[in-house]
Amino acid sequence: MRPPMRMPSALSIVLAAAFVVALVVAVAARGDLVRTGQYFGAYVAPGQGGHTGYSDGCSSWWTSNKAVWPGGDTARVTFIDLGGGWHHTVKSPINPVVSTISTEQSRSLGRTKERCENASDAAVYFVACYFISDNFTNCV
Repeated sequence: MRPPMRMPSALSIVLAAAFVVALVVAVAARGDLVRTGQYFGAYVAPGQGGHTGYSDGCSSWWTSNKAVWPGGDTARVTFIDLGGGWHHTVKSPINPVVSTISTEQSRSLGRTKERCENASDAAVYFVACYFISDNFTNCV
């Protein structure tokens, strides 16, 4: 004889509903299209590097910045606002170095660009820099 089926408790139904709502909100916070690509690649001396253009402040928002290089010597990635302020900067000798922020954090900074650079004291090395951006087609 099989044991009787248990009905889900009210708490489990509420928790399941809350999870579904949170998932929908998290997905809605992402753009219609997530783009990724390389924005810079070159041999660079200390302090040199490359950057993207500024986000447009409406339909595109930078959300991840990554530098790939041989490692050992230090590299740095950052988000730069229109006033030249650096935000969410990460500097490390470990390859790759990545700074990732949410779309909401990107929006709170306003229009930004991404930068990656050689942060070593003396070494010249090849660095490749990559972006991820959230893009919205219904920007008004």
